[in-house]
Amino acid sequence: MNGKKEVNWGKASVIIAIIALVAGLIGFTLKDFVGNPPVSPDGTPPMAGVSEQTTTPTDDVVPASTYEPSFETMPNQTPYFKEIKIGQIIPFGGYDWVVLDVQNGKALLLSDTIITRRAYHSQKVGITWEHCDLRKYLNDEFYNSFDVSDRAQITNTKVINDGNIWASEGVLVIKEDGTEYRGEYKGKADGSNDTTDKIFLLSTEEVVQYFGNSGDFESRIVREPGHALNDQYNNNRIAYDVAGTAAAWWLRSPGYPDDNAAVVCHDGRLDVLGYDIDWFSVGVRPALWLNMEL
Repeated sequence: MNGKKEVNWGKASVIIAIIALVAGLIGFTLKDFVGNPPVSPDGTPPMAGVSEQTTTPTDDVVPASTYEPSFETMPNQTPYFKEIKIGQIIPFGGYDWVVLDVQNGKALLLSDTIITRRAYHSQKVGITWEHCDLRKYLNDEFYNSFDVSDRAQITNTKVINDGNIWASEGVLVIKEDGTEYRGEYKGKADGSNDTTDKIFLLSTEEVVQYFGNSGDFESRIVREPGHALNDQYNNNRIAYDVAGTAAAWWLRSPGYPDDNAAVVCHDGRLDVLGYDIDWFSVGVRPALWLNMEL
């Protein structure tokens, strides 16, 4: 036997195979961690190198096609939102948002639910979006509740603040029994100067544009009960609070008289004359333009 031990090749082969298997698993694990970015507590990769944006997306936004909500939920897989489509519900900044429009690398978002209930303004006086308390709240306290990286994705938006086209004579009112008469709203509800906002409310025109247009708005036809736009798109416009209760929600458009602001009612009717601006029980659905390219 010349003094040398014989090698048990059967046992050696098993050992070699085990070592190779362990090495492979370690290699896969290292690749898995090195090849993918770290994730934040909510499962999304962190955003680095983002900067403040000062674009005005409404300057080049064209009318979108009729908005029919699909209520499809988009998995929160990436903060870069490359696959956003109209009608999806996406997470952003701790809230879920409905995508109303996508234009030039930006998306118009509306909160999927009513996030809070607040007065449009603290006092019942003639006031417009430009000077109301709700605009100040949304662009200060609410906007600053987002973290720095989320705020960087919210663009400046030129907000058009037209008057209320219904505050004049000649509105056609259709009663529940089918009879008609001409309403005479003698007065005016002027708009305000256009504003530049991070966060805003939709206008009556935008609700019609994105939630469905029956033609009644342009024709100034209101259908009872109530002097409201009451058509086949009511269901699209209904919103719920966090408890699942349907509630009215503010629009930025002036109501009639000028100490009212337009609202979407709890049943989806668009009340063009609106509610008293100091009603604190009306819901708030913020809107914003999101930069998807950061």
